[in-house]
Order: sequence, then structure tokens, then C-alpha cells
Amino acid sequence: MRNMLLPILLLAATTAHAQDCGPAKLLASVPLHSAEPESNIRTVPVSLNGTTRHMILDTGGAITQLSRDTIEELQLPVRDSGARVYDINGRVSRRFAVVGDFTFGHLNRKDAALMVWPEPKRPYAGELAQDMLQPYDVDRSEEHTSELQSH
Repeated sequence: MRNMLLPILLLAATTAHAQDCGPAKLLASVPLHSAEPESNIRTVPVSLNGTTRHMILDTGGAITQLSRDTIEELQLPVRDSGARVYDINGRVSRRFAVVGDFTFGHLNRKDAALMVWPEPKRPYAGELAQDMLQPYDVDRSEEHTSELQSH
């Protein structure tokens, strides 16, 4: 498995023009792992209630999701949701799991409601997507690092 580094930087929540921004502030560096041979899929370590698991880093995905295996293994509470997520095969999930303490790098969210991945079996703990990453600028460089910036 090939390891890389993902520096994380936070973006200000307010609108700013480039000339108004100060230099970016590095918040964290997170290792990237190659998920599959000959693939551009990368995983990052996350902490789910103190247990480290690897999730796909999907900067183009909309909704962060957890695999059913991870939910069962960690005995996370699952609830019905008014939202729905679909996989590429048309399977749907209408449920979410509650993670009391979700951590990615130095970023932490309490009582995170994460949708259940529609696919029954996945080799990863889940998919980390825009709903969790949106406030941050996550960028992977050619040296296989990503940055989360604060201006």
C-alpha cells in the first residue's frame, strides 16, 4: 500500500476577494493510502468513536456515508432519515448512523449523522465527501499531498 500525506487547511466561512486573503494556514497533515492497485482511489484514516478506520476521500462526492459492516462492528445507532442516497446501481438507503465522535485530522464533529452506504458490502469504512469537507479547501498536489487552508 502506498502512503502519501494530506495536509489540511481551513477556508474562512465568509466571502473574501483574493487581495483580502492572508496566507493560507495549514491545519493538519493526513496520510493518503492507495485503496486499490492501479487506481486513483485514495483512503484517509478517520476516527469513529475512538476507533481508526479508512474511508475513501471523495472530494467530488456529495454525502458522507458509512458501510453497514462498520456500523455493525462499532454498534452505532441507526435511524430512519427523510433523505435518500443512491449508489450507481440504483440501490437506495434511507437510514443514517450516529457517530458520537468523528475525527478527520484535527477536525472533529460530535454526533455526526452519516448516511448508511446503499451497497451491502464495501471494503472500506465509508466515503468522506463534501458535506463534511465543504468548509475546507482540500487539495492533493502532484507529490501526493493535500492541503486544508485557512485565510
